[in-house]
Amino acid sequence: MADILLVDFGTSRVKSVVVSLGSLKVLDEAQVASPDPRFGPAGEVEVSAAAYWSALEATAGALATRHPQVKALWLCSELHGVIVATAAGVPITPYISWRDGRASSIDASGSSTFDRMADQSELFFSLTGMKLRPGLPIVSLAFLAAQNQLPNEFRLFTLPDWLLWRGGERDPGVHVSLAAGTGLYDLNRHEWSTLLCEVAGLDGRSIVTPRITQIGEAAGRIRLGGLDLPVFGCVGDVQSTAAGAGFPQAAKLVVNLGTGSQVLYLSLIHI
Repeated sequence: MADILLVDFGTSRVKSVVVSLGSLKVLDEAQVASPDPRFGPAGEVEVSAAAYWSALEATAGALATRHPQVKALWLCSELHGVIVATAAGVPITPYISWRDGRASSIDASGSSTFDRMADQSELFFSLTGMKLRPGLPIVSLAFLAAQNQLPNEFRLFTLPDWLLWRGGERDPGVHVSLAAGTGLYDLNRHEWSTLLCEVAGLDGRSIVTPRITQIGEAAGRIRLGGLDLPVFGCVGDVQSTAAGAGFPQAAKLVVNLGTGSQVLYLSLIHI
């Protein structure tokens, strides 16, 4: 059976292993520290998009060079980060982290972007299942829009689809967990939401978003380490753990106690 690459982009480390599907053994591994963020005076927390690509080359790329028999790459990453690019895919912002707090800064109006969005909290929760808070991409994008720092047409990347784009894929996909993590995806209608764009003050802009893929469906292809590989997953890090443990087939409830600790509840009672 084939060997595959597994890659996890975490807040502190970027980790990759080669796994044999025949023996179910780890054959090799590589890891590097995650790129250092830049902390700005208004609460900005940004990471170079190019540095993330370099981290992928230093881990999965190095393993692909050493193991040319690898047939596929599975990718997961932290949630709630975003890159804004031109419609042609050229980044115009760094990767804006989930730790970013610029939307809480008080502006000339005497309030913050987050303050002005707060009256939409119930609507936001009903569409996304999340509490509205600074650091979510929808809030960071609302700040950029209020500061006239967004073009009328732009492309929205999460980290996995940015890496796919950088690696040559021109129709990158992501799992719904990454899409939902932006705060711009309607979980009730299963689609990117024009209403949520209005909440963020993005209405009237043309936004290119990644297509949604399922677990086991290729999100695209990537050129890495001399190989041209299909890429799967593109899922949130916690969600990849739950999927690997059998959610939602084996269990219908996940209790997240932290990035490294989840409990899945399996009910044997049929109602």
